[in-house]
Amino acid sequence: SANLMMHVVPESTRWNHIENLDDFFTRVYHYHQRGGFVCMMVSDVLQLIQFIFVVGFSTFLLECVNYDILFANSKNDTHKVTIPEAVAPFGQCVQEFDFGITACLLVAFAFWVFRLIKVLYNIFKYWEIRSFYLTALHITTTDLTNMTWHEVQRRLLEVQKEQQMCIHKQELTELDIYHRILRFKNYMIAMERKSLLPFKHSIPLMGECAFYSIGLKYNLDFLLFWGPWSPFENYWKLKDEFKIYHKRKQLAEELSKKILWIGIANFALSPLILLWQILYSFFRYADTLKREPSMLGSRRWSNYARLYLRHYNELDHEFDARLNRGYRLANKYMDIFTSQLIVILAKNVAFFAGSVLAVLVVLTVIDEDVLAVEHVLTTMTVAGLIVTACKVFIPDEHLVYCPEILMRNILAHVHYMPPDWSGNAHTSKVRNEFSIFFQYKVAYLFEELLSPLVTPIVLCFSLRHKSMEIVDFFRNFTVDVVGVGDVCSFAQLDVRKRDNKMDDRDEEEEPQPSLRTNMFTPDQSPSQEGKIQMSLMHFHLTNPEWKPPKECSLFINDIKEKANRNTTSLSIFNPVTQNMVMSSQGSLTGYLSGLQPSGAGALGYTSLASSIAIQSGMYPQSTQVSMAPSVSGVHHRLRGAISTAEGPLERSIGGPVGTMQGSTSMIGSGLGGYHSIGSSKPSVDEGSLELLSHDMSVSALYLHDLQSRKQRGQGQMGYENIEEMRARNLWQRQDSNQGPVHAGMPYIQEKREEEEKDSGNTETIAKSV
Repeated sequence: SANLMMHVVPESTRWNHIENLDDFFTRVYHYHQRGGFVCMMVSDVLQLIQFIFVVGFSTFLLECVNYDILFANSKNDTHKVTIPEAVAPFGQCVQEFDFGITACLLVAFAFWVFRLIKVLYNIFKYWEIRSFYLTALHITTTDLTNMTWHEVQRRLLEVQKEQQMCIHKQELTELDIYHRILRFKNYMIAMERKSLLPFKHSIPLMGECAFYSIGLKYNLDFLLFWGPWSPFENYWKLKDEFKIYHKRKQLAEELSKKILWIGIANFALSPLILLWQILYSFFRYADTLKREPSMLGSRRWSNYARLYLRHYNELDHEFDARLNRGYRLANKYMDIFTSQLIVILAKNVAFFAGSVLAVLVVLTVIDEDVLAVEHVLTTMTVAGLIVTACKVFIPDEHLVYCPEILMRNILAHVHYMPPDWSGNAHTSKVRNEFSIFFQYKVAYLFEELLSPLVTPIVLCFSLRHKSMEIVDFFRNFTVDVVGVGDVCSFAQLDVRKRDNKMDDRDEEEEPQPSLRTNMFTPDQSPSQEGKIQMSLMHFHLTNPEWKPPKECSLFINDIKEKANRNTTSLSIFNPVTQNMVMSSQGSLTGYLSGLQPSGAGALGYTSLASSIAIQSGMYPQSTQVSMAPSVSGVHHRLRGAISTAEGPLERSIGGPVGTMQGSTSMIGSGLGGYHSIGSSKPSVDEGSLELLSHDMSVSALYLHDLQSRKQRGQGQMGYENIEEMRARNLWQRQDSNQGPVHAGMPYIQEKREEEEKDSGNTETIAKSV
């Protein structure tokens, strides 16, 4: 038994008091997302091999191939050239290396050795995380592929109670784990919202554009977070001098010098980095470009968009899923903007190139010896590429022009949109601004190729002059959280606070953080375009078992209640959209659902579409009752084997599914009733958790409308005008025996009463806060 104790005790206490929980939780997260130990190890090893291949193969093509022999440039020699004749022997090839090639190979070898050491270190860490999954979380490699991060995180919280990975707190919360994983990412998001980082630039003839390449991102992370000269002492603690006001000038000067030296180092290494970028891009995209020339016309969310659109405390897989839901909608929006001149030219160029290609193909079918004619195969290839490229500029003839609807539904997924875009989505100005977020892939490749040259310029001439503001930012917007360390104050998701401008007072006069904050009610729009409120709603819906503070709960419940009551005001105000909703029967014609395939997402939108249709009066009273069974059926299909008594969807409805209350409350199904104190069973099943993204879409639309009305100065009257607009549409759908006075006026009166009630609720919340 003694031997047994010697074996068991270290295993049970192995995960007690982990010093660097930031790194540990991040590795636990990546282990789940990347598929386990074998997948991570194979991926890292193959990246090392890929680097050797790119360097070696490029050197071989440059120094070891005799292109005069390969292309048979000698007119006297007519025999067929073989590969051994065109390739020089290895020894002869090495002897011909000049100083430039030798220097590049030495630098590449040193970099590869550094990556090799890092990979070996990571493999040992992967093995450690594998042991943690097996012994502490009790998750095998087979089970890992069938588990969501939500389930892994739930077990992680249970392990904290048993083994005290963090000794500063008895229990950790979901927010604590997110803080650890996303500490530096939250700082980057906040600094972008404060316009501290020089991402946007005005270029002559091109207008405003954003530059945020992978190289620039790496340099910023190195300078501000994990480098030896960064403001952070370690992963979780900001250096004490950065918290002292009277040292700000000294720290700003030091940071400015460090940024300058890093910029100079980037400039010195730019030729090598540029050469690597060109070679890597060629080997990676050349074959894809040959097979799919239309790739140049496809789009992607830009790196800047991936920072601007991200919520505080939003993990990578959550963010990627949100952007992917909005991708097709964004693509359709950009496709509706076409230049008639370019379309005409593209059609004619495609006609000419296609004609040449068709003739050559026919001649080849008649006699394959045509391919032996010089440049025939090249001509066919180029003509095919031209035809494919021209198709990118020719719009679909069945494309429907509906920019406002598309932009509205893009907002439902990406959650952020400048207020002045509303009602102007059809203009080229909004289209150009949106293209900064949704760029061509060829523009992304061009940006990465230029990164070695542009990054030093940005560091030396733009970022360096922001050093004082960066120092002030870290001092004013860093809070120490027990069990977590120093985090960005915005990431606390405290809806009581507004981000105030940084002041330059003396240390004695500098107000305390609690005194620098202002209260606001849910109807007030804070700065940063409601970033904190939107992030709070998203985190709550992503982690429904998280228990927010009292003030945050009041805010969440108030938004839920108002979003449910005002669902009709969140849709597009015209009969065309309403008919679209009626005809879709669940997918909202692909717009609201993001053109998702059938499945859980489509079923979730079935309930959303039905509730919008019922509440807005699209169906008469008799139809509302007949619709209930189909909605109920959706619930049963989604829930599977879970009983209706214990599911969050049923609890949040507050009534039978077939009733009017049930259908309209389904939109806010994810906003309440999830806390399971003292219960071992999860309070929300994974299937229902996937559907909460639809609740977030409704909340995003509602919060955006609040902000838009405030910034445009519409206030209460603006909302009433919208409701009167809605009422006019309702009058047209009422029975002919029921006059418009009887149908429309009660609707307006009811909405005005609701607004008066909302104002009373707002005052109550402000007082309680």
